[in-house]
Amino acid sequence: MKKITFLILAAFLLFIPIEKSDASSVKTIGLIYSADLSFYRIIHGAVIKYLNKYGVDTRKIKFIRQRPFPDVVSWNNAARKLVVYDSDIIIAYGSGAAEAAFSATSSIPVIYGAIDHGLSKIKKIKNGYGSSYTVPIASFIRYLREAKDVNNLAVVYSPFEPDTVVQYRQFRQICKELSINVTGIPVKSVSDIESMLKLEQFDALFLTGSAIVNYRIKTIYEICRGKKVPVLSIFDGTEEYSLLTITPDADRIGRAMAHIIYKLITGRGPVKKRHVLVTKTKIYFNLRLTTELGLRIPMRLVTSADKVIK
Repeated sequence: MKKITFLILAAFLLFIPIEKSDASSVKTIGLIYSADLSFYRIIHGAVIKYLNKYGVDTRKIKFIRQRPFPDVVSWNNAARKLVVYDSDIIIAYGSGAAEAAFSATSSIPVIYGAIDHGLSKIKKIKNGYGSSYTVPIASFIRYLREAKDVNNLAVVYSPFEPDTVVQYRQFRQICKELSINVTGIPVKSVSDIESMLKLEQFDALFLTGSAIVNYRIKTIYEICRGKKVPVLSIFDGTEEYSLLTITPDADRIGRAMAHIIYKLITGRGPVKKRHVLVTKTKIYFNLRLTTELGLRIPMRLVTSADKVIK
């Protein structure tokens, strides 16, 4: 009798559908950029690469991409669209897009990337996960002073992207200790950049990780070239226009984000580290611009930079 009961139970179990813990259960992943920037695209490419390495067939995932114009209204509209489209997960690049996504939903997991680690409030959001970065602000100043004498440094940031405000304050504090004057240039709109930069006088210009600011990198470069002053930048993809770029390792940011997404969409264990800090950076030195601007050549940069643009 026990044998017959066992056989019946075994036969019954064969016809019970077993739920697979793979990406097939996720239909839609929303994707929002704070602007259509090379740095964000590089990180997202790394996300896709590592998801596939983890065994997730990304061809079966429907990605809804939003690349809005970099302003608050466009970010909010893009985020609301992703909620309306019933996204299972939202990926947000930059603090502008991330803040819009968190305002649009408190239930859909939001995985952020390319946000400065100094924005501590993001770690307190219940549906927030992601990878932040940190860059050595003091190194920018040290290398810059090897190239030229600096008395007045301008920092461009956006009050609508809170992590860039953090970066501006960090710069101001370090420069205060070095007796360097700092002028903060708060940009609220892409259209403000040209007029605001032309009004200011400075020895060098630092671009924070603002999508609004970096969206106009070519215009900024032309203005600074006319003033004969160098640009310093954070984002990968801006090195052609910048004397010095110290950029977070986009591959590591993408890998950290991919691991979180993999855990969420497969359900294979909890996400143990909801917020991952990437400290590794890459240094790009533009030797061509150094020559054009008539600056001193910091030999340490020439020998130690990950990439030298000639």
